[in-house]
Amino acid sequence: MNTNDRSTKMNQLIAKAWADEAFKQRLMADPVAVLRAEGLELPDGLSVKVLENTEQLYHLVLPPKPTELSDDNLDRVSGGICLCTTNDPDNDPYHVRWADPKRH
Repeated sequence: MNTNDRSTKMNQLIAKAWADEAFKQRLMADPVAVLRAEGLELPDGLSVKVLENTEQLYHLVLPPKPTELSDDNLDRVSGGICLCTTNDPDNDPYHVRWADPKRH
C-alpha cells in the first residue's frame, strides 16, 4: 500500500471512529487487530497507541529522529509540518495556520 493509499485509508478509519462509537472503542482498545481487520498491513511486533484529541487536550506527536538529513531535507522540515485529519481546515481547531501565507 503506497503512502497516498495509506493516508486515505487512515482518514476513512478516523471518519468511521467518529461515526461509530463501538468501532472507536475497539480501535482504542486493540488498534493493531482493528487496523489489520480493516486491511492495513502492519509489521509483526509493531505497537500502536491511539490517542484522542479533545478541546482541552492536544497530542503533539514527534516522528522518529532521522539518522541523517540532507541539506535539502533539512530545509523542508525546519519550518515544521502539519498533519491534518480533516478536509476542512477552516473548521479544524488543530489546523496550523502559518504566519507566512505561502506555507499553507
